[in-house]
Amino acid sequence: MLLVEWQLRESRLECPSCSSPLAQWGHGRSRMIRGARGARLLLRPRRTRCSRCRITHVLLPAVVLPRRADASRRLHDRLCCLVHRSPVLPSQRCFP
Repeated sequence: MLLVEWQLRESRLECPSCSSPLAQWGHGRSRMIRGARGARLLLRPRRTRCSRCRITHVLLPAVVLPRRADASRRLHDRLCCLVHRSPVLPSQRCFP
């Protein structure tokens, strides 16, 4: 079981708006995320709902940025290429 699932079951995650416990509320829509070196990852994020204010929240992994189809590592590589004006991605240059 993933840590976030356990935290939801044990009511250990709090609403960012009112600090009340979050509860499981299904899943967000599935989306395709572009990873480093052109990898494609299917993501189906967990949706939660606050027990007090009833606002829903989608929980994303740390490697995914909200409202972006690229993983954070891919965006980092692109920015490095722009700054250093290099056609080769840093991850291709630094890692085998």
